Amino acid sequence: MTNLLNIEAVVKSKKQSLGMSVAVLLLAAVLFTASGALAWWVLDQPAAASLAGSTFAAFHNQPLLNAVAGVFLVVFLGGLFLAFIHKSILKNLGGKGGYGQGLTAVAYSAFPVSLGSLLAAIVGWLPLVGGLPLIALQVLQFVAFILFAVLAAWGFSAFYRATKDLFTVDAVTSFVGVALLALVLATAMGVTPLGASLVNAVVAGPVGLPGWGLPVVGV
Repeated sequence: MTNLLNIEAVVKSKKQSLGMSVAVLLLAAVLFTASGALAWWVLDQPAAASLAGSTFAAFHNQPLLNAVAGVFLVVFLGGLFLAFIHKSILKNLGGKGGYGQGLTAVAYSAFPVSLGSLLAAIVGWLPLVGGLPLIALQVLQFVAFILFAVLAAWGFSAFYRATKDLFTVDAVTSFVGVALLALVLATAMGVTPLGASLVNAVVAGPVGLPGWGLPVVGV
């Protein structure tokens, strides 16, 4: 577990294993899927559904198998494709890495985010079915937010660090590469029907916390 969170050790190793990066991405997909399954199960309980609000209705209205399979495929297959896009951007910017480096950056940065998602789901979702006082629920929601925020920050910063070191570029080029990747994703989600559907899935998906009232993006 420590090695999976130690991006410095990963980028300093002389040779990154493509198989290990795939395994880490697979683990991240499993953790995201577990958090999604937990959120779906909690929303299926009448006591919790009223507390969670309508934000997560699109996610819960799907059959459980469809919902969790969708989360898994989006994370795993999406991660594999994202690594290719990331590699292509960095190569055009003068980076020296290939697909393996792109996948390593994606996989090892996705893992902390997926772990934060699962911990936030456990702390933030499960208490909704326990009949706890409102103040206790609010405290646990805050704890869940902190857990996810810390691990997500770890993951996003690891992505930047891995991009810089694995592709042997300077800090500015690394920042530009990450920014271009975000721009590509934002553009794709804004102009394609599939992208808009993925926005809905993210907004109403397992990473979010119940009761926040975030609007669901219309398709």
